Amino acid sequence: MKISFIICYSSTWPMTIFDSNSWPEPDLELDKKILDQTNNLIKQILSWKHLNKEVILVDNSDDFISEVVDPEQLRIVKGTEITSNPTQSNQAKVTAEAFNIGMTYANGTHYILQHNDTQYLTNYYHPDDLFVDLVKTLDEFRLEYITIDAKPSKKANQDENFYADCYWFFCKNDFYEKHGIEVDYLNGDNNHQATVTCLQKELKFLHLPGYYELGGLGMNHTIHLRRNYPGLVRLTGNVHSFLNIPFLYHYKGGTGLKNLLHKDDIIY
Repeated sequence: MKISFIICYSSTWPMTIFDSNSWPEPDLELDKKILDQTNNLIKQILSWKHLNKEVILVDNSDDFISEVVDPEQLRIVKGTEITSNPTQSNQAKVTAEAFNIGMTYANGTHYILQHNDTQYLTNYYHPDDLFVDLVKTLDEFRLEYITIDAKPSKKANQDENFYADCYWFFCKNDFYEKHGIEVDYLNGDNNHQATVTCLQKELKFLHLPGYYELGGLGMNHTIHLRRNYPGLVRLTGNVHSFLNIPFLYHYKGGTGLKNLLHKDDIIY
């Protein structure tokens, strides 16, 4: 088992092209927060000494400054070139393309596509156990993938199914090639095609409780966390669980990580 962690990074200057009304200029304070958070996530993953892994950072803004100097630990690759013509590109498109680019460099047996506004809760679910349990679940139940925060399509006239996102997505290394699909963006969020393909082919997958799903991160989830994990303080972000054990925290900052500017969440 070898896990390829594929992370997409961007500072805020591309938003001045994609959405100039909301982003007339780059946000330098936010850029620092995004950079710090991305480096913290990478260093957290690299600190797991017993896990066979690689980390691939796809840099969509071509300005990532790494705190990891060893190229054997972190591979930084360039994302899609962003042009000055917003009709030819948008944030969802270049993010989807970044994950597809990252997979071309990955050589693990399993992939994790992951947003950079996340943090693993290793005090609750140790990585040595988490990834063994994930692989075991994928194999025993013959699942194509495991993911969190599945979302409904943002396009009109769509059914009410919930589709995978790249927020955190775990699969075997042949999933996309085997089914002839890529990480997409046309349904409003990245990676919906993974779920659409599985539904069409009647393949099994697992959506862990997500923010948007009925029965997801609601009252029962909150009660479970407070009763069984009283040291975990959940404020503006989301805590996600696997096998009822908290394993991932999402700062809930959206694509631009805006919540990082005023984040006062405490994770013990």
